[in-house]
Amino acid sequence: MFEANCQVQAWAYVAMLVSIVIRTLDEAQYLGEVLDAIARQTSSLFEWEVVLVDSGSKDGTLEIANRHGCRIQHIAREDFSFGRSLNIGCEAAAGEVLVLLSGHCVPTTKNWLHAICTPIADGSADYTYGRQLSGPD
Repeated sequence: MFEANCQVQAWAYVAMLVSIVIRTLDEAQYLGEVLDAIARQTSSLFEWEVVLVDSGSKDGTLEIANRHGCRIQHIAREDFSFGRSLNIGCEAAAGEVLVLLSGHCVPTTKNWLHAICTPIADGSADYTYGRQLSGPD
């Protein structure tokens, strides 16, 4: 986890829309946990949507995404590249800030989204990167 070293004045912001773009291919093992962690995020400064870009999952990934209200975009498996799938997701996104996430990367705290987006919203950064912690697998 990281903390922004800046003071945020809530009155300076209207809730900003963040688009969380998630790449998936057979990510059912962790996707529910990822989406539950996103649903638990707390921030008065940000609202969010989830745009999921799937490249042909056959393991229940799409059913999990539908249950969580994700907006789903598709890319053919043979057309997949990491960059192309992210471009599709970013193009479909409505947010002012884009957060790029893989379908097996579970946010570990309820303020993850707030912490990663605040430096962008307050103008102190053009982009941010969150630390990744490996799980038991």
